[in-house]
Amino acid sequence: MPALSARRRRRAARDRRPHRRRSLRRRTAVRYDLGSGRGAPARRDRGPRAVAPEVAVGRALAGRPRVTDRNETATYLYCLVRQDRAPVLARAPRGLLATGRARALDAGDGLWLVVADAPLSRYGSAPLETHLRDLEWVAACATAHEAVVEFAARGATIVPLKLFTLFNGDERAVAHIRRLRPTIDRVLDRVAGRQEWGVRVRLDEVAARRRHVERARRVTAGVSSGTRFLVLKKEQQQAVREALARGREDVDAAFESLANVADDARRRPPDSVEGAARLVLDAVFLLPPRRLARFKKIARATATRLGRHGYELTLSGPWPPYNFVGGVA
Repeated sequence: MPALSARRRRRAARDRRPHRRRSLRRRTAVRYDLGSGRGAPARRDRGPRAVAPEVAVGRALAGRPRVTDRNETATYLYCLVRQDRAPVLARAPRGLLATGRARALDAGDGLWLVVADAPLSRYGSAPLETHLRDLEWVAACATAHEAVVEFAARGATIVPLKLFTLFNGDERAVAHIRRLRPTIDRVLDRVAGRQEWGVRVRLDEVAARRRHVERARRVTAGVSSGTRFLVLKKEQQQAVREALARGREDVDAAFESLANVADDARRRPPDSVEGAARLVLDAVFLLPPRRLARFKKIARATATRLGRHGYELTLSGPWPPYNFVGGVA
């Protein structure tokens, strides 16, 4: 019995250890946020966070007339799916809080709407305006919305819709989509058989300063303490500026190299600072799976090159084409 208890204690201690995030950084300098194998992509961190840029807020967009609170429920629209048969949604994620199970509406000619019933006591115009001030609530909704969209994207071509896209009923939802059918078909043709991949490049400012200071210490080893102090302070101030200058051309070249492999590419303004890391590239790429190996090879080479300047490249995907469905979503 004592031996059995010891084994149980060791097992319990092992189970309590935090799971390591999947990373190829040691070997390739490319960190994957998601699995890149076949099947469903791995889930992202589901904790509260800011709304992802690829999940825009649609508000009560398309009721024409506007969604009203007189009805008991509205029709919440997650995405559009192109396939011959109705999407099988029995095992789809639960979706937004308090909404019904995801179901499919036939828009004709192989186009389906993935929708759910949304209670207007929670998603009507007035309650929704109040909830939108709660960023944690919005983030939780965005996560649930993404989960349904990603489930529907398995093996099908889809157009993700914006968060909180609501209609007065199923008939209005279908009618609205049918009016947009020419545009929708063009978008579906553009993204069919392709995946979205994200690339982010960050500069670790703390590490950059540390490297510059260590280099300055070696150079000023025989210098007086006063002069050395001034040199070290100057190096600290210039470290991030020099690292950004050295890496800027490489970052621009990296985007161009990856874009040349993709069918389409978008670069968003990298104006955020996350902890001690400065985001210097935030880009998304649309490409067919047959080019993925080449795309990853370029990403690895780029990550190695940028790593010399203190940059880290993060590759995430595959995603539904969130950023390549403009005009519909």
